[in-house]
Amino acid sequence: MAALINKGNALQGLGKLRATLSDHENSANAYAQAVAAYDEALARAPDHVDAHNNKGSALARLGELRAALSDHEGAANAYAQAIAAFDEALARAPDYVLAHNNKGNALQGLGELRAALSDHEGAANAYAQAVGAYDEALARAPDDVAAHNNKGFALAELGALRAALSDHEGAANAYAQAVAACDEALARAPDDVDCLHSKIHCLRLYSVSEKELGRKSPGCERLQEAMCLLHHALELAPSHPELNEEKSLVESLLTEMCPERIID
Repeated sequence: MAALINKGNALQGLGKLRATLSDHENSANAYAQAVAAYDEALARAPDHVDAHNNKGSALARLGELRAALSDHEGAANAYAQAIAAFDEALARAPDYVLAHNNKGNALQGLGELRAALSDHEGAANAYAQAVGAYDEALARAPDDVAAHNNKGFALAELGALRAALSDHEGAANAYAQAVAACDEALARAPDDVDCLHSKIHCLRLYSVSEKELGRKSPGCERLQEAMCLLHHALELAPSHPELNEEKSLVESLLTEMCPERIID
């Protein structure tokens, strides 16, 4: 039993490695073999919670791979199976925080897929369910930094969806909640670069929504806060590519929206 789960874990690691090397076919094969190993374990022990959770993780990664390859149907099927696997784990262990968090991640991936396909209602529903999954995790582990951060990112994605539909008020509300979630993460891990990046990202998008609503002053304040956080984050991780990209975007918005209030 343990050997089958370990085999699945090793295959899942191999799939992740192959994906980073852009060896997509072998990556997909490794994830499929991992799922088969977990299924074999579950045939012997159908109530094994970790096997259900790990199966869900392998399927979610397969979904990410299929989405990156524009295999939209394959990605949607993989995400649906991943969510079902996490639900099987949670049916047996409702307080399994990692499974709640993993379910949220799979739902967020499904939301991104639906948004890319212009299925706006499906995307919004998936993001809302992802937030609900993270809230379930946080009800059981209120200090879980990853769950707070993931919730913030899901809300930011929902905000971006609302903004794309010209629902700027709805976007601003989602971004406000996203920033609050990021604040919860940073209250517990103030030097976590991923959490800092998430808040900077949310503040930048929030400022754009406020600009669309004619709220120049709050937007400038959020951009200035983003720039202060960027200085701190880049001290911690000066070569971080996404942070440097955010810095360029924030500087451009500051120049456009509030040139008299630029912070160096």
